[in-house]
Amino acid sequence: MQSDHALQQRAAHVGLQLGMDSADTSSTECQVGRGSSPGHLPGVPNSRMEGVTTLSCKSVQGKDMTAEWRDAIQQHLVKNGLARDTPNALMAIDVAQLERQAGKWRANFPRVQPFYAVKSLPDPVVLSTLVASGVNFDCASSAEIDAALEAGATPERIIFANPVKFPGDIKHAREVGVRKMTFDNDDELEKVATIFPDAEVVLRIVTDDSKSVCRLSNKYGAAIEDCSFLLERAKELRLKVIGVSFHVGSGSSEPTAFVDALRNARKVFDIAIELGLSPFRLLDIGGGFPGDDDGVITTKEIADVVNAALDQLFPGNDVEIISEPGRFFSHSSATLAARVIARRKVRTRTEEDPEVLYYIGDGVYGSFNCMLYDHYTPALPEMVPANESGLDRRVLQTRVFGPTCDGLDTIYDNVPLPHLDIGDFMVFRNMGAYTIAASSRFNGINRTEVTYVSTQ
Repeated sequence: MQSDHALQQRAAHVGLQLGMDSADTSSTECQVGRGSSPGHLPGVPNSRMEGVTTLSCKSVQGKDMTAEWRDAIQQHLVKNGLARDTPNALMAIDVAQLERQAGKWRANFPRVQPFYAVKSLPDPVVLSTLVASGVNFDCASSAEIDAALEAGATPERIIFANPVKFPGDIKHAREVGVRKMTFDNDDELEKVATIFPDAEVVLRIVTDDSKSVCRLSNKYGAAIEDCSFLLERAKELRLKVIGVSFHVGSGSSEPTAFVDALRNARKVFDIAIELGLSPFRLLDIGGGFPGDDDGVITTKEIADVVNAALDQLFPGNDVEIISEPGRFFSHSSATLAARVIARRKVRTRTEEDPEVLYYIGDGVYGSFNCMLYDHYTPALPEMVPANESGLDRRVLQTRVFGPTCDGLDTIYDNVPLPHLDIGDFMVFRNMGAYTIAASSRFNGINRTEVTYVSTQ
């Protein structure tokens, strides 16, 4: 085991190799500290914030700190990996990035209250941080409801946004006071009326999600032609319908999908008035927002379209507007460092230029399940050497596999990467959304261990 002094030297060495500008140390300095609370999360229970490592990066005013924060997180992961000599993977969740995303949401969607989709990253510290940041919660089960409540959310800050609910979960929602819940069929209405007649139900309508990465309309959403029947049935059952919801699909690339869905929602609001129901007071515009602005569409581009449509179709303040972003918050909050646990050289090309197969401590049965279930392709990782000799700068054709005994457990099939040794690190950015949330222990391999940081 290396001494603390040696580890500190190693972390500094890694930071320089990663491109931190040593000439700029007068204006940028990253310091690491630990405490029971990072100090800038009022309202977060201290028990939930214990063990958060503060990464304080001081910069000249107005400088974009993103690169410094990323390097500080990378150093933190490498230092921890070396200290623990762990053979698998470590993830760092940045609570400050969650806060920054909450601020970004408020700036882009001033009329829309976010209800974080817990399924995206149901980590207790993530939930506690979002509670303190004024974010509410979209839950799909009693377990997610309990997680939100345990994080400090009140029942009014939760919507049970699953159109198909277990009867026991409806009963649990009644017992804990979570009244808002969605439906898209008459059988669900009858189920709710029997178990929780005081619920406040929200009609989910179908959308055109053909331009999204993960489509949902094949499974959920009532057709506009069915809405009159469903609202009349709710009236017969004496259920209180309070609004309309929709979801344009996860990873939507076309903001006009929101416009079409908003127009249909407006129609349903008007149908309710024609049927003699009380005026609706809730509009849920669902999810589908990007986790970063590096893809085909940015948050601002969506916001410009959505805000204009909201002002046109739902003017005034008589309707509460909410949303269900998951990826928007979780995607950029997590960084994953996986060590090379094995290597195989295929010398059918030449001895000097072989194809190299690397096996790392996490894979598609773990955090990289996002590649199968979320259609996500991780960007090429940063390479960090485990020893002070540095990286071999030869670039070789490479395949990268996870640690299980399944050939499906493939992360990259043919990419150019520097030559690595066993024990070196691959560091992956933007690994928060739909990663550890659905990881397993297939082959008995441990799930990724999570550590918490706060970049300031």
